[in-house]
Amino acid sequence: MTVSQPQLRSTEEMVALKRAEDTYAKRKLVAQEYMKLVRDDLTKCYIDHGVNHLMACRELREEYGSLLMDPHRGCGAPPKLDI
Repeated sequence: MTVSQPQLRSTEEMVALKRAEDTYAKRKLVAQEYMKLVRDDLTKCYIDHGVNHLMACRELREEYGSLLMDPHRGCGAPPKLDI
């Protein structure tokens, strides 16, 4: 039994992989900032509406909850490359 050597990636494959990683990193940063904005809006809504915050801030609370429950936090899954 011989152990086969791993195949080296071509330059095009490496460029495509780097481009996909960069794109995902940008999407992740945008999603993190969006999550911060929703959280800040929710906090402001809680403060502004006081005891009525459960009714007044329902949409923001549901949106923030759905972002928290998402395993990728709103940025989508990383791309799958067929290389």
